[in-house]
Amino acid sequence: MVFYALIDTVEDESIRRTLEGAVIQEERHVGFGEQWTRKAVAENPALARQLLGLSVISIATVRWLAKRLPRHLPMDHEVMRHLPAFLEKSCGIAGLRLRRMGVLSGTLAERGLVSRASLAAYGSLCHFGRALLPHGRRLTETYLEDPLVRRANGGVETGSLPGNPKTDESL
Repeated sequence: MVFYALIDTVEDESIRRTLEGAVIQEERHVGFGEQWTRKAVAENPALARQLLGLSVISIATVRWLAKRLPRHLPMDHEVMRHLPAFLEKSCGIAGLRLRRMGVLSGTLAERGLVSRASLAAYGSLCHFGRALLPHGRRLTETYLEDPLVRRANGGVETGSLPGNPKTDESL
């Protein structure tokens, strides 16, 4: 959404064209993430509560910041005047995406404060608890071994790509 807002407010044509190109890439990136999140939640429904808890924290933080912007920043600029409403709209879109991915049923507003706080605590506990436990694989290994990534690299064996912890001697 921020790219669209910038495209609508930036006057420089070359910057607008660059942003329009970035929009396409970002939409693909978000779509990819949403697709794999739906798949992961379908395979392991317990993930939904963890992801929802972390999302509750993110959304609450954005709303908290949006309320405080006028106190700390000059709001006379055209973009800044619209930022609190833009951030609130972004939170609404986040809720829609959470529903599409199977992470949220209904809306966050339908859940009470205690329910949202419980979800936030649970999501945090799962997130930070996972950091204490050893992992079998790094995200880069999982990503580089994905069949979609391999196809995008023209079938190149991703284990030999720079940055792969299995083959990168600099690590």
